[in-house]
Amino acid sequence: KLAEFERGQCQQFEQELKKEKEHWETDWRRNFEEKQLPRELEDWQKRLEEQKEGARINKRILSLDVIRDRNADWLGFVVGCERDIFILGLDGELCWTRTYESWHYEDPFTGERHEEMKLALTEEPWSSCYRTLGDVDGDGIDDLAVFGSKEIVVATTKVENGQYDLVPAQTIELERNWDPRQGRLLDDLDGDDVKDMLYLRHRENQSPLATLVSSASGKKLLEVEYEPQNITLDLACADFDGDGYEDTLQFRRWAEEGPKLEILSGRARNVIWDFAEYHEERLFRAVNYYGPIMPAAPISDISGDGVTDLALVKNLTWQPGAQVVIYDIANCEIVKTVVLEETDPGRHRELRWHPAFLVKEVGDFNSDGSKELAVITALGDTEEKKEARLLVVDVQNDEVIADFQALGSEFMSLGQGSEFGVVGLSGELYFLNVANNLQITSPAAESTQGSPLQIEWVGIDPGAFNQVFVDGIEVGRTNENEFALPIAQGEHELKIRSLDEYGRGVYQTVRFRVEKESSAATRAIALLAMLVVITLWPVLSRFIIKYRRRRVHHG
Repeated sequence: KLAEFERGQCQQFEQELKKEKEHWETDWRRNFEEKQLPRELEDWQKRLEEQKEGARINKRILSLDVIRDRNADWLGFVVGCERDIFILGLDGELCWTRTYESWHYEDPFTGERHEEMKLALTEEPWSSCYRTLGDVDGDGIDDLAVFGSKEIVVATTKVENGQYDLVPAQTIELERNWDPRQGRLLDDLDGDDVKDMLYLRHRENQSPLATLVSSASGKKLLEVEYEPQNITLDLACADFDGDGYEDTLQFRRWAEEGPKLEILSGRARNVIWDFAEYHEERLFRAVNYYGPIMPAAPISDISGDGVTDLALVKNLTWQPGAQVVIYDIANCEIVKTVVLEETDPGRHRELRWHPAFLVKEVGDFNSDGSKELAVITALGDTEEKKEARLLVVDVQNDEVIADFQALGSEFMSLGQGSEFGVVGLSGELYFLNVANNLQITSPAAESTQGSPLQIEWVGIDPGAFNQVFVDGIEVGRTNENEFALPIAQGEHELKIRSLDEYGRGVYQTVRFRVEKESSAATRAIALLAMLVVITLWPVLSRFIIKYRRRRVHHG
């Protein structure tokens, strides 16, 4: 009986304990769901909102450059943001990423951090900017210059098992803090086949001092006065005078009598050539542009003397007109002029030339063995109608082959046959494709035609906006693939410009001649007139005979 009583007491205690446990679990669950969980969710929401402002969502691009892995024949982008660095493929695939503050990416529920994502190459890594130097260590992969606020780090790029890593190779300490976004790379100054670096040193009551440093050795190469918003330098640009030294292009936005372009000798640093025909810079202010301006660039030898020539671009301010002028600096002469926009001979105003925004030789897009010229300049009939356009110019054939509605501060080679990139004013990157299928089917090149001329073309999107130019003058606009117009005798140049929905214009040009009585319609009319005369000749002859007899009789 005692044993049975003890068992009953145990079962009763177990039941009470189970009820108490269920009651406790119910109260805990209710307390968690009604009080603790909402409070924690509110805390997590506040943390996420704070992170949206300054951490997790802030991916404003501070620097953008192309990186190449020649071992794998691979091309991609290195992107620097406020706290992060990314390596992306051309298709946008994320290949590698690191951050300076891994706690921004901790799990909001567990607090777990991904410490393997942490990377700090400079003492104060926030807002660092990354630029591609080229292959510093000779392993076939581009290495980087990391511009920090207190130092510049040359970091070599390593790839192991498909994973990227950046390893500091050398550090250049700076005298005082500065804005990393002002860091620049220059063409090779010291002959080691690697780009060199430029940083600014601010001075009291004086222009900033630009210091040029070797990326390979870290040695100081040169110091020059430099005002970023006024002066644009292209150091070690090219050997324009044939003395064996790389010369410097220097553009001043504000000089005594207007903008000025100068070439400084790479040997003596004196001015060996200048262009003082620019008189305006107001179109830069019209679009609020204060970035780097370089209206000229070295171009492959056009003159045939074996020395690099200079391509200079200018446009008129208050009327239509834009040109690319090729200069042979070594012989002080103009080689040729390529017209980008015809001037209006009916406007008798002073020709006040304005510099282009940016000029650079890019790829050989039409496979003729010569590189094309990329130009950003202002086009339009009046100052109010002027707009910046990017044009791709075939200098060898004196023609524009494409144009785009894009304004940027830097051209980038993408290693693709007909493509190149433009870095926009807000850090965005435009992928531009020059290839097109536009073909003029009538008239044929070098053919003989009559008037009126029937023009036909193919290879464009339906409804595209098309312009017809004859001898540089616009004669018609249409959304169709054909156009007819009367035309005078002689040699003529026909150009079709087709503008697609994205603002890309493509061009095709043919040359032909018009001769008198060459048209099939004219010959048909003449033949018809002869047949009418022959048919009516018997009647006409009797009438003429009667008229003559009557006249003799009256006489």
